[in-house]
Amino acid sequence: MQNADFENIISFDAATYDVNDYNYKALIAKDRKATDFTYNGVPSSGVFFTITKNSNGTISQTITLKLTASQTSKFEDDFEGVWDLIVQDAQVTSSYVREFEGDVIISPSVSRITDAGDFTEDTQE
Repeated sequence: MQNADFENIISFDAATYDVNDYNYKALIAKDRKATDFTYNGVPSSGVFFTITKNSNGTISQTITLKLTASQTSKFEDDFEGVWDLIVQDAQVTSSYVREFEGDVIISPSVSRITDAGDFTEDTQE
């Protein structure tokens, strides 16, 4: 949704995986050919997620992919594209492996939130 924060938390098997052993990159693109699209009014081949690692030993291992409301507002209405998450072993930095991939749709919201945090209907026609 445009003008909204986005967060995707990915959990790993904490008994066998340590997120600190890896480097991560995640990107939204128009297509797998990196065709330019309009982002913030200018051509762009992709927008990176902010990625945060959370390692709690054998209790939990997660990474969080985030886009801020400011970032999602810069996509054109009804943007459709793809995303992927690539992972690099921190000890072997010569290659990446794609772990996840998917489709992206970023569309305007029907509901609006006022500065006071209340929902309102979009009555514009």
